[in-house]
Amino acid sequence: MRAMLCLLTLWLAGALCVPDACADGGTIRLSESRDDLQITVFTSPTPVREGEVDVSVLVQGKNSFPSEQEIEVVAQSRDGSISPIRSRATRTAATNKLLQSATITLGQPGWWRIEVFVRPPGLPEQRLAFDLEAASALPRWLNFWPWFTWPAVAIALFCLHHWLSRSPRPRQEGRSRRRG
Repeated sequence: MRAMLCLLTLWLAGALCVPDACADGGTIRLSESRDDLQITVFTSPTPVREGEVDVSVLVQGKNSFPSEQEIEVVAQSRDGSISPIRSRATRTAATNKLLQSATITLGQPGWWRIEVFVRPPGLPEQRLAFDLEAASALPRWLNFWPWFTWPAVAIALFCLHHWLSRSPRPRQEGRSRRRG
């Protein structure tokens, strides 16, 4: 029973301390077939917030992944208050080398128009576009909460260890033996 309680507590402590996983890709925003190509666009993080946004693009041919193509990402605020933000997507920016990634910095919350230009060699340029709503940025302290809470986790684990390792008290029998 104690071992099960210990494992459950460790599992819960680990689950609470793990930050959000950031995988390649993120949320699929658009997927279209054009000129023998399947183009899929992902954004990360989810939900998208004011600040840095990773836009990853996966380009697939009918039978294989095409050779290196040039991909450009352009973000424009819908109200036009900020000039367009341009970024070139590269494989070196992506952890998954099947994708090409670009980082754009959204300067304000609100609706944004994202355009992706794919220029595969030997094929015409493909332009894909979608709208994206960026929420307000979270307070900075939320990014650092694991750094401030790890001492509490260490103290809790120490207390759990102390509780689990204390020696059991000897039981007293109901009758005492007397020598007569």
